[in-house]
Amino acid sequence: MKKNFSLFFLLLEVVLAHCQIVVSSCDAPDSIMAIYKEDAQRMVLYKTYMYYSPYRDSVNIPDTAVQAIVNPLIAVYNAISLPARDTVVNILNLHAFPLRPLDKFMIIADSNQNYMQQFKVGIIPTGDATVDSLMNLYQISMYAYATWSMIPGNHQVYFETENNYNMPVIASQWSNIPGVSYSLCDMLGGSGDDIMDSIYSDHVNLKYLKGWGDCYAGCTEYRIWEFNVYPDCSVEYVGSYGNDLPLGMNENLQTLIKVSPNPFTQTIKVNGIQTPYSFMIYSLLGQMLMAGNSNSAEIDLSKLLPGIYYLSIDYKTTRITQIICKK
Repeated sequence: MKKNFSLFFLLLEVVLAHCQIVVSSCDAPDSIMAIYKEDAQRMVLYKTYMYYSPYRDSVNIPDTAVQAIVNPLIAVYNAISLPARDTVVNILNLHAFPLRPLDKFMIIADSNQNYMQQFKVGIIPTGDATVDSLMNLYQISMYAYATWSMIPGNHQVYFETENNYNMPVIASQWSNIPGVSYSLCDMLGGSGDDIMDSIYSDHVNLKYLKGWGDCYAGCTEYRIWEFNVYPDCSVEYVGSYGNDLPLGMNENLQTLIKVSPNPFTQTIKVNGIQTPYSFMIYSLLGQMLMAGNSNSAEIDLSKLLPGIYYLSIDYKTTRITQIICKK
């Protein structure tokens, strides 16, 4: 009997360790919502092309499908009592793999075309009815013009849109314009960190993937953390599996760095580690804005403009990245 009780409690301990359900919320500040909405848009587009959805030919990414994923992503973000949430959100900062751009494309076109001459000197509208109509319709702006091209007599123009779209469809609409040789949006090769979803009648399953090992050709190793999110926004941590994280990637949930206040106005305080440590501040586009070493728990960020940033802390062999918001 004693042996049976021991086995029972061992099984119970395993279940509690890997199946934790906590109350959470699907609400978040607009800045956080925007980050995870972009993740959801990438995830929807991935499945759109993978499974040949009817939305494959639609410029707009279907809002209903996006919202069905945004809410679970926010619920995991808000499930701060789950240690695994801190692993995927704070420590590893996992997001959907940016397989294709959502707001950028390019054309390669005959440089003698009038609209290309106008683009070259930065004159917009160009006077070409079709070109100007497309630019107005999708709020397109030009951000670069390159005179080099693999096609003689052709130049390259790089565009971005104010909102996110199914960009291959927008790019294809430029292919019939006289003088355009190619219109395309660049796709990333390989693979990397990612989030994958499966939608069921009673819950949404989210898998957060950390990939490494020659990811330019396709990651050879992955660690996966799995969550179920229910209609009331409660979150169940199912467990983690896959390859062990390599040296330098920390999954020790007891040594998390805490940053407060967040949002902040002038300074932040880094708790949970000893000084000294090094820190870096990045924009959401990955541009380094600040870097330094600190012998204090407090970091002066008064020079930053209000907005959303990535804070990376290097401590011993560990790098931990968190999203911070300046009011």
